[in-house]
Amino acid sequence: MHMAGEMRIRTWTAHGWDDYSARVQPKMHAFFSSLGGNSIYAELSVDAALRCLVGAQHVDVSIRAAVIANDLRIVLRCAEGTFPAEAVYRYVRECADGRREQRPVTELPPEHRNIWRILMPVKLACVDRSGKKVTLLFQHPFMRNVRQSLGALAWRLRMEHEAIIR
Repeated sequence: MHMAGEMRIRTWTAHGWDDYSARVQPKMHAFFSSLGGNSIYAELSVDAALRCLVGAQHVDVSIRAAVIANDLRIVLRCAEGTFPAEAVYRYVRECADGRREQRPVTELPPEHRNIWRILMPVKLACVDRSGKKVTLLFQHPFMRNVRQSLGALAWRLRMEHEAIIR
């Protein structure tokens, strides 16, 4: 059992999705499970963000988790990252503004389902405009699976550019 206020930091590295899936994901599962609650949704959020960040590339990615009290911050970095930050930000804003038709998650194209998986359990998600970094902020115990549209989740998404977050 960990004392309240204690900080825990974990770092993992992987070379592409296959290496992450085989070697790192089980360790992250154990880490998330140790925090209690509905950790599966947070795990799916990290998986979706990593898929968007590295795609099918066999490139190095670092994953850093920091837990302080009931907050968990996950930072995914990849020098060759290809997260489509501007397109995702624009799409989610259009959903929020009513410029895009709200469709059930099951009817969304796969890339938009990944956005929903990223945003659904987070307190806040921040994507770097460069496409090389994604930061996910969670509170634990983790939120339950609340079915919400992308438009309703839009306020959870932020964009970072040159250390300025909007």
